[in-house]
Amino acid sequence: MTTSIPRYGEQITSFETILSELTNDGNSLGQTADRDAMRYNHLRGLIMGQGTVAEGILVDILHKIDPVALEKLRGKKLTGKLTAGRVLDAIRESNSPVGGSRADWPLDLIKAAIDRRNRSVHDSVFIVYLVAPPLATGQRTTHAYLGHEKITEADLLNDLAALQEATRGAARIWIDLHT
Repeated sequence: MTTSIPRYGEQITSFETILSELTNDGNSLGQTADRDAMRYNHLRGLIMGQGTVAEGILVDILHKIDPVALEKLRGKKLTGKLTAGRVLDAIRESNSPVGGSRADWPLDLIKAAIDRRNRSVHDSVFIVYLVAPPLATGQRTTHAYLGHEKITEADLLNDLAALQEATRGAARIWIDLHT
């Protein structure tokens, strides 16, 4: 099997960068923005990966407490796979006696982390530069947005931390069901 070398290297390449290249407009701001967005996109990738771990545990939990509900979800899948949010909703709605009371399960914590993950996965990072007058000074400030929300690196680190805690909470539920 041959390995293809990514045209733009190991990074997420913005529409602006590709458009600039294809139209030969000489604007390198897209490439600068791509470099400035690299850390944000790296964190988004970690959030995505951590979310799949949590999702897998949630599927196992639903399989244990209500396999019929899991099969119903699999029959309704819209995009070719189950989503963590839909599986979590099925866990909440299950009337199965397996697992006993769910009052102490951290389902709200898991839900909040999944919602933040969805924002990180489905929105794009945009870098906006503001240049202070006069232009000759070259001083600029950089702002990052995820969708329409202004973000910092700390915001994405908080999202990753929340997902790790949600995964830990799901693992505790899984342990309780299997002991």
